[in-house]
Amino acid sequence: MASESDREQMLIESYLGRTLENDAPELIPCLKPDLKVLGVGCGPGVITMGVAEVVKPGDVVGIEPAENRVATGNDIARERGLDNVSFQVGNAQKLDFPDGTFDIVYSNTVLHHCVDPIGVLREQKRVTKPGGLVIAAGVRDWGLTPKYPVCPAVEKLYEGHVRYHQSPLTRYLSGRQVPGKAERQLTEHHYIDLHSARKCTGWFAAAGLTDVVTQASVLKFNRSNFGDAQLSVMFHVPPLDDPSDPLWDVYRDAIDEGYVDQAMIEEARRELATWFDTTDAFLCPFTLFAVGKA
Repeated sequence: MASESDREQMLIESYLGRTLENDAPELIPCLKPDLKVLGVGCGPGVITMGVAEVVKPGDVVGIEPAENRVATGNDIARERGLDNVSFQVGNAQKLDFPDGTFDIVYSNTVLHHCVDPIGVLREQKRVTKPGGLVIAAGVRDWGLTPKYPVCPAVEKLYEGHVRYHQSPLTRYLSGRQVPGKAERQLTEHHYIDLHSARKCTGWFAAAGLTDVVTQASVLKFNRSNFGDAQLSVMFHVPPLDDPSDPLWDVYRDAIDEGYVDQAMIEEARRELATWFDTTDAFLCPFTLFAVGKA
């Protein structure tokens, strides 16, 4: 089984393949030269570097809780000669910047991992200049991804997964102790709200953001290069032959707490294998892009 450091390195390498143009293209029309921008939860920062290229000579800062990802981002920025972007360790729930610092504050594939998304958005609004933009890109909602043929075993597993995440979240937000492994899941950002996109407009409004606009983008489904890793991400079902897959960190806890069991996972994987071999298999995953004014 891969170690925690090995899994982290694999995640960083997967992030390094991202680009602003491919992974957050809706963000580009919001950008222009001389803007001051904050990227929240930027990972190793390759999308943030793309933002820096567009807004230069404006300044861009990326924050990320993982020190190794911050170090990777700063190293790559130096290699690319980008002197208008920097990366630092930061907490999305308590941003270390004065009020009204930035023209734009954005995140990408982050909001669905936030235990308190409204609080995170309020904090982003605080550090944004009045009239500036708060943006959440890449917000997912696995419950709104249509697929054909239907997959009842996958849906059953999905329901257990949703309950697993809701239980520790309820305890966490009520101020009660979240014991053992469930606490680790929350503090290490393994928590995920599987129904995030449908809630996004309400979260923005509750955070005090105005003129909220959302745009849904369909992700490409290409059977010729759609492998097991993509199936795991799109259906949120861990691969049986790869115990190092990050999804197993969550599912092992879900099994321990009684929300799912190994047999359910095995049945869902068999169902997915049959689904993928069906010539008319159809999948329509999407992400949500949301913009509000501070």
